[in-house]
Amino acid sequence: MLLRLAHREQFVAPSVSVAQRTAMCSPETLPLTMEPESGFYRDPVIVLDFQSLYPSIIIAYNYCFTTCLGKVLNIENIAAVGKAIELGGLSYCCPVCFYLNTLQ
Repeated sequence: MLLRLAHREQFVAPSVSVAQRTAMCSPETLPLTMEPESGFYRDPVIVLDFQSLYPSIIIAYNYCFTTCLGKVLNIENIAAVGKAIELGGLSYCCPVCFYLNTLQ
């Protein structure tokens, strides 16, 4: 749906090349899924349903590829140097001063 709207407004969605995908940083964290051990537990046990938790966190904090700016340290370094922001395999420019004022 976002691609159709972008096309209607004369925007083109970028596509990451193989070289750009190879140069991308690896993920910093990976989820750990532990299988439960069957048995009788005297202490309280908590069950977390992450399949419904993740979407609610994404909605609550407005996490989206359109609002993601990358790492905060990179934004501060880019503001000092004046370079483009690299997020994933692509780089782009944005008014960094606005975001730095928002963070402070």
